[in-house]
Amino acid sequence: MSKGVLYGVGTGPGDPELLTIKAVRTIESCPVIAAPQTADGAMVALDIVRGAVDLTGKTVIPVRFSMTRDVERRAAEHASLVRELVAHLDAVRDVALLNLGDPSIYATFQRIAPDVRARGSSRPTCAPAVRGARHSRRAELLRGRRGTRARPHARDVVASAHRARRLRRRAPRNRLAGD
Repeated sequence: MSKGVLYGVGTGPGDPELLTIKAVRTIESCPVIAAPQTADGAMVALDIVRGAVDLTGKTVIPVRFSMTRDVERRAAEHASLVRELVAHLDAVRDVALLNLGDPSIYATFQRIAPDVRARGSSRPTCAPAVRGARHSRRAELLRGRRGTRARPHARDVVASAHRARRLRRRAPRNRLAGD
């Protein structure tokens, strides 16, 4: 039996122009968009995506995670969201679950995907996360820099430090007269 696929899509650092091409294509191909919603009703990730993708005709599911200490309430909201997502996936509709930033780093997608996968069939229903541009590159991207500055690989840095120590050991030591 065929099912839809749940995609975790990162919206990047907050600028619609910094969405990756893969993220835009994934959002365009999914008929259902799930986006986090704040307590006051704002959907920041969805607003970012609206700047780059036409969402007309798509079903939007607000994802609410209350910031409460009431464990039962949080579990009930979580279970309700998982049921709603699984219903769309069972109806063979792909779902793009938007995340601010990177969906692989402390994201809603990481909390939801295992439960959706557990409720599905033996076939995994979750695709790999679609990452957005990293927050750490936002400043250089906004300044117009391309980030082409060569950065040494960690292995090369360690090798260079090791070589420098070895050369220092071999170099003749300058001794003061009379030592």
